[in-house]
Amino acid sequence: MSQEIVDAAYQAKPGHYQDVVTKVSDFYLGYIHERPLLASYTITGDEGSGEVRAFVTWETREAASALNSDPKFAEFADDVSQHMTGPPVRILLEILHTHTR
Repeated sequence: MSQEIVDAAYQAKPGHYQDVVTKVSDFYLGYIHERPLLASYTITGDEGSGEVRAFVTWETREAASALNSDPKFAEFADDVSQHMTGPPVRILLEILHTHTR
């Protein structure tokens, strides 16, 4: 069993970068406490390009894949979409190596 990372990119409409940052950050702040198989997340962003990314680590591929059918995630996606140029782009990646100090 290996951990999986969902790399989700959210492209903000011009002038909506902070709205997307807030909605993505707030969602995962609460969601991590509700989903025991959600191990960690990192939110990154580039205000100049309007891109916000969520790197979400899941304990299993099944848990990562199940996000698509979660009604709470669907509600979040509908809410944040009004501030985005299109739907988020999600890529599921297997963790091959991690090093932290």
